[in-house]
Amino acid sequence: MIDVILMRKIILVLMLIILLVACTPQPIPKVVEAPIPIEPIIIPEPEPKTTPALKALIIKKPIYEDNYETDELHWGHMPITYAFGNMDACRERQVFAMIDSFNRIQEETDNVVRFKQSPNNPDFTILCVQGEGMINNVETLGSAYCETAPNTKLITKAVINIYGQGMVCGTGYPHVEVHEILHNFGFVHNALMDSIMRPYTAATSRDCVTTKIDDQYIDCLKNIYANGEYNCSLISKVVSKGDPLPCQFEGECPENTYPVKGTSSCCPNPNMITYEKYCLYPCKENEVRGADLECHQACGKDTYCPSNSICKNSTCLSSNQ
Repeated sequence: MIDVILMRKIILVLMLIILLVACTPQPIPKVVEAPIPIEPIIIPEPEPKTTPALKALIIKKPIYEDNYETDELHWGHMPITYAFGNMDACRERQVFAMIDSFNRIQEETDNVVRFKQSPNNPDFTILCVQGEGMINNVETLGSAYCETAPNTKLITKAVINIYGQGMVCGTGYPHVEVHEILHNFGFVHNALMDSIMRPYTAATSRDCVTTKIDDQYIDCLKNIYANGEYNCSLISKVVSKGDPLPCQFEGECPENTYPVKGTSSCCPNPNMITYEKYCLYPCKENEVRGADLECHQACGKDTYCPSNSICKNSTCLSSNQ
């Protein structure tokens, strides 16, 4: 009986302990929040306030060097540089003749006009062109072209084309090469047989008698590039706005020249006409223009008789007949 009562007491005590434990308040666990990453705040730099006009001012304008005071077509500096644009296409003789030509011009002007070979942005570019060159349906051995600064007579760039094998003058003088170089100094053709500016074709090498540059061209070059006591007035000129030889003038006819009616050319005197590359006075009705560019008494429709013959019934007969 006692054991039963004891067991009940023990059970009652255990129940009280369990109840006390269950009713004791437990601490509430804290909720720890994960840290929020803070991104850096980047403040953009303000864009420069630019306008199209302002940007245009930033672009560098081309500056043309001009150390000479002259009304003639001219280069603005010395030495003038040159380079071969396609050396691999040039024959050895062509390269030698071209370099020799630059050296001769320098020597004949007493080093007033000077040249330097340079591959970096050269003033002159020489091109060797295979095959025949044709200008106005006439075979030529060389051609020249130069550019001027806008609305000026300042030459800024030049190109020389040498076609085929070129021409060997009977005197050994590099006529073609010097001729084309001088075109790019503003000089045009001259009808004199011994002139360096005589127009040539593939057939004229056999009667080439050139040995040097004419004195009038040397004087003109010295006048321009050394302010010498010379002038360029002895050099006949024909200025054509449509012809790239020697250089193209912009605008109306230059000062002291006159427009040629029905053409885009200008001549040094009024009432002149253009014939090939020349300014000439027109022939009379009974005259024809000869190979020497002079007017001759006509014998027939388009022919004339040489000085040692006479015209009879529209036929030229020897004066001994």
